[in-house]
Amino acid sequence: MDQKDYFMNVPRPNCPDEDVLQEMAAGILAPSLAQQTMLHVAECKLCAPTLQRYLREFSEEQSPENIAILNRLQSSRPHWQKKLVRK
Repeated sequence: MDQKDYFMNVPRPNCPDEDVLQEMAAGILAPSLAQQTMLHVAECKLCAPTLQRYLREFSEEQSPENIAILNRLQSSRPHWQKKLVRK
């Protein structure tokens, strides 16, 4: 990685914290801060892909692989859930 690539991956002083980008992707960021963040993300080569990644992570659509993993968890089985409720 050359120096130019390194600096492209380092957040700038005006980049929002990752928590802000996560809240933005989850749809729980305050509207005024969301607008300000979107203006920044639209111009930032580092924050834009980070926000896109969080949007994918927080999307309601699950991949077949994730669904298969979730279905294998004991907590997905009705018997386990009923046992937990009884406790």
